[in-house]
Amino acid sequence: MAKIGKTINNVIRGDTRTENLTFLQSDQKTPVVLSGGTDYFSVNTTSDPASDATAVISKSVAGGTVGTNDTFTNGTLGKQQITLTHTDTNIPAATYWYDAQFVDATGNYLSSYRGQFILQSDIERL
Repeated sequence: MAKIGKTINNVIRGDTRTENLTFLQSDQKTPVVLSGGTDYFSVNTTSDPASDATAVISKSVAGGTVGTNDTFTNGTLGKQQITLTHTDTNIPAATYWYDAQFVDATGNYLSSYRGQFILQSDIERL
Protein backbone atom coordinates (compact mmCIF):
# COMPACT_ATOMS: atom_id res chain seq x y z
CA MET A 1 0.00 0.00 0.00
CA ALA A 2 1.48 3.32 -1.05
CA LYS A 3 1.80 6.17 1.38
CA ILE A 4 -0.17 8.53 -0.84
CA GLY A 5 0.30 12.19 -0.15
CA LYS A 6 3.73 12.14 1.53
CA THR A 7 5.18 15.41 0.29
CA ILE A 8 8.92 15.87 -0.16
CA ASN A 9 9.49 19.57 0.26
CA ASN A 10 12.17 22.05 1.21
CA VAL A 11 14.44 20.72 -1.53
CA ILE A 12 16.53 23.55 -2.99
CA ARG A 13 17.57 23.37 -6.65
CA GLY A 14 21.12 22.01 -6.95
CA ASP A 15 21.35 20.72 -3.36
CA THR A 16 22.26 17.18 -2.37
CA ARG A 17 19.40 15.57 -0.45
CA THR A 18 18.97 12.14 1.15
CA GLU A 19 15.54 10.58 1.45
CA ASN A 20 14.97 7.66 3.84
CA LEU A 21 12.43 5.13 2.59
CA THR A 22 10.88 2.16 4.37
CA PHE A 23 9.03 -0.45 2.31
CA LEU A 24 6.23 -2.16 4.27
CA GLN A 25 3.65 -4.84 3.51
CA SER A 26 -0.02 -3.80 3.24
CA ASP A 27 -0.43 -4.10 7.03
CA GLN A 28 1.94 -1.07 7.28
CA LYS A 29 3.93 -2.94 9.97
CA THR A 30 5.74 -5.85 8.33
CA PRO A 31 8.90 -4.81 6.43
CA VAL A 32 9.53 -5.92 2.86
CA VAL A 33 12.87 -7.73 2.59
CA LEU A 34 14.73 -5.85 -0.15
CA SER A 35 17.49 -8.38 -0.86
CA GLY A 36 17.45 -9.64 -4.44
CA GLY A 37 15.06 -6.98 -5.73
CA THR A 38 15.29 -3.49 -7.18
CA ASP A 39 14.15 -0.18 -5.73
CA TYR A 40 13.10 2.64 -8.07
CA PHE A 41 12.68 6.33 -7.29
CA SER A 42 11.31 8.64 -10.00
CA VAL A 43 10.31 12.31 -10.19
CA ASN A 44 8.10 13.52 -13.04
CA THR A 45 6.25 16.66 -14.11
CA THR A 46 2.89 14.88 -13.98
CA SER A 47 1.22 12.48 -11.54
CA ASP A 48 0.27 10.12 -14.37
CA PRO A 49 3.06 10.07 -16.98
CA ALA A 50 2.64 8.14 -20.21
CA SER A 51 6.18 6.79 -19.95
CA ASP A 52 9.15 6.56 -17.57
CA ALA A 53 11.14 8.33 -20.30
CA THR A 54 9.69 11.67 -19.15
CA ALA A 55 11.15 11.39 -15.62
CA VAL A 56 13.27 14.38 -14.60
CA ILE A 57 14.95 12.29 -11.86
CA SER A 58 15.32 8.52 -12.02
CA LYS A 59 17.28 6.41 -9.52
CA SER A 60 17.47 2.67 -8.88
CA VAL A 61 19.30 0.20 -6.65
CA ALA A 62 19.33 -3.43 -7.77
CA GLY A 63 20.01 -6.75 -6.11
CA GLY A 64 20.57 -5.47 -2.63
CA THR A 65 23.93 -4.06 -3.61
CA VAL A 66 25.19 -0.60 -2.85
CA GLY A 67 25.06 1.73 -5.84
CA THR A 68 26.60 5.14 -6.26
CA ASN A 69 25.13 7.43 -3.60
CA ASP A 70 22.39 4.91 -2.80
CA THR A 71 22.36 2.26 -0.13
CA PHE A 72 20.14 -0.26 1.57
CA THR A 73 20.47 0.95 5.14
CA ASN A 74 18.85 -2.25 6.38
CA GLY A 75 17.45 -4.43 3.58
CA THR A 76 15.93 -6.97 5.97
CA LEU A 77 13.85 -4.19 7.56
CA GLY A 78 12.85 -2.68 4.20
CA LYS A 79 14.96 0.45 4.72
CA GLN A 80 16.80 2.29 1.98
CA GLN A 81 18.34 5.71 1.47
CA ILE A 82 18.11 7.48 -1.87
CA THR A 83 20.59 10.32 -2.31
CA LEU A 84 19.65 13.00 -4.80
CA THR A 85 22.82 14.67 -6.06
CA HIS A 86 23.49 18.21 -7.24
CA THR A 87 23.01 16.94 -10.81
CA ASP A 88 19.68 15.27 -9.93
CA THR A 89 18.19 18.41 -8.35
CA ASN A 90 19.68 20.91 -10.81
CA ILE A 91 16.37 21.17 -12.68
CA PRO A 92 13.84 24.03 -12.87
CA ALA A 93 12.12 24.90 -9.58
CA ALA A 94 8.57 23.54 -9.69
CA THR A 95 6.12 21.17 -8.05
CA TYR A 96 6.72 17.67 -9.41
CA TRP A 97 5.35 14.21 -8.59
CA TYR A 98 7.41 11.27 -7.32
CA ASP A 99 7.02 7.65 -6.43
CA ALA A 100 9.15 4.91 -4.93
CA GLN A 101 8.62 1.29 -5.98
CA PHE A 102 10.21 -2.03 -5.12
CA VAL A 103 10.25 -4.97 -7.54
CA ASP A 104 11.22 -8.27 -5.91
CA ALA A 105 13.28 -11.05 -7.51
CA THR A 106 10.12 -12.79 -8.82
CA GLY A 107 8.72 -9.65 -10.47
CA ASN A 108 6.17 -8.55 -7.86
CA TYR A 109 5.70 -4.76 -7.66
CA LEU A 110 5.14 -2.73 -4.50
CA SER A 111 4.61 1.04 -4.53
CA SER A 112 5.48 2.37 -1.12
CA TYR A 113 5.55 6.13 -1.55
CA ARG A 114 3.84 8.61 -3.85
CA GLY A 115 3.30 12.33 -3.62
CA GLN A 116 4.42 15.81 -4.48
CA PHE A 117 8.09 16.72 -4.81
CA ILE A 118 8.53 20.46 -4.31
CA LEU A 119 11.78 21.89 -5.64
CA GLN A 120 12.50 25.49 -4.66
CA SER A 121 14.69 27.94 -6.52
CA ASP A 122 18.10 28.98 -5.26
CA ILE A 123 20.01 32.25 -5.41
CA GLU A 124 23.58 30.97 -5.85
CA ARG A 125 24.44 29.32 -9.17
CA LEU A 126 27.52 27.25 -8.34
